[in-house]
Amino acid sequence: MLRSGDAALTGPVSRGDAGTVRAHLDVLTSPEIRAAYLALARLTALRAMSAGRLSAEQAEPLLGVLAAGGTQ
Repeated sequence: MLRSGDAALTGPVSRGDAGTVRAHLDVLTSPEIRAAYLALARLTALRAMSAGRLSAEQAEPLLGVLAAGGTQ
């Protein structure tokens, strides 16, 4: 990641894949792990947006899932 910078961002969060993120949250039953996942996902989404890898339009459903903690 350090060498590649934001070009190394991959995965469902950086793609704005709200359905996959929701599915991940559905199976995370530990409150501590769930909280960590949410925190890291929010930071990744913000970084992807600031790098122009994820548009606000793409991010909207994902950020909704993250704000609800996956309980939509």
